[in-house]
Amino acid sequence: MGVKGRQRFDVGQVVLGQRLRRRQREIERALARTFRPESPGHVQDLKRSTEIDAALSAVTEFTLDCIESGDDESNPIPSAAIAQARRAARDGIELDVFLVAIIAAQTLLNEFVLEEGTDLTGESLRDVQLLQDSLLLRFATELAGEYRCEKRRLDESSSRRQIALVERLLSGAPVADHEVDYSLKMWHLGLVVSGTRAMDAARALAEFLGTALLAVPRGEGTVWAWLGSNRRLTAQLVQDAVRNRRGIRAKFAVGEPGKDLEGWRSTHLEAKAALGVAIRSSGNVTCFSDVALEAIALQMPDLVRSLLATYLAPLGESKRRATTLRETLRAYFDADRNVSSAAVSLEVSRRTVENRLRLIEQKLGRPLLSSAAELELALRLEELGPSGINVLVE
Repeated sequence: MGVKGRQRFDVGQVVLGQRLRRRQREIERALARTFRPESPGHVQDLKRSTEIDAALSAVTEFTLDCIESGDDESNPIPSAAIAQARRAARDGIELDVFLVAIIAAQTLLNEFVLEEGTDLTGESLRDVQLLQDSLLLRFATELAGEYRCEKRRLDESSSRRQIALVERLLSGAPVADHEVDYSLKMWHLGLVVSGTRAMDAARALAEFLGTALLAVPRGEGTVWAWLGSNRRLTAQLVQDAVRNRRGIRAKFAVGEPGKDLEGWRSTHLEAKAALGVAIRSSGNVTCFSDVALEAIALQMPDLVRSLLATYLAPLGESKRRATTLRETLRAYFDADRNVSSAAVSLEVSRRTVENRLRLIEQKLGRPLLSSAAELELALRLEELGPSGINVLVE
């Protein structure tokens, strides 16, 4: 409950305000000893101290005006205080640390109020206490809002700068080492992470694996990322981490490990290519080495359509017959082209599988042995569905 809008003139509060004004410099010096938010390791310079002193003076004046008028909402929060909230965000001070400093300053101010208001009537003192509580809530709420706005602006600016640097590096343009907060002189594993919390997932993965991380947002729900380490990284590490660590919830397209700048570029290109398969896959991790042919093929959708038309369309006019022949081929390839194993998998006789394979050869007009690789790739691409065929990685 605040005291906003109270218009009743209170002589006791006016007197209290006058008493506090006589101690204003003392109050400001006491506040200055309490309110000194500094970024870690930062030695506060004269200019910074002057800014804080000016803010404290403005806040003190503002508070005394509110006490004398009994109104805690008519006047805006001092601009000097707002500037300090924004500065705290720029200096890397945590919001909770900043808010604790605000509470400490208001608590100290309240001690002066109690010292000078000992002879106030119960009603007047209660009104001042309510006003102080309302002011504290208002300061905390509005300054926290200013802090968050500044932090968001800084994050967006930093993100844009990081994206620009990454794009320059990928294009082959020179970039000074100090411009990128990530060493290129180590082993890298490129990732494209997709999901509603893709950036959080990338950070959680890097923390779990104990690697360096370079990550930039690339549109809604997509992040380009690199894990960096002095040891050779593998896609298996990502698979194990995602399987064993709760909280890593996203889809990961993973390139092959690469070293130094060229390896950094190549692992990223592989991860981008694998994304076309990853977004159609039911699994959380898709490794380029496992889907290289599909990944490369998906970069050329017109050729994919031609491949499907050449190798799958002739398998049957009826849906039932086409499905049977496709299932036979998948079982045959899954069994490393072993007819007997394929027959066991399909729960049919070996002769049935042989007859179906001969029928496939007749329909294609070519020996199965010479077209097996193309057939297997066509089947794997077909499993991605129509949307997958149309994927082009930016």
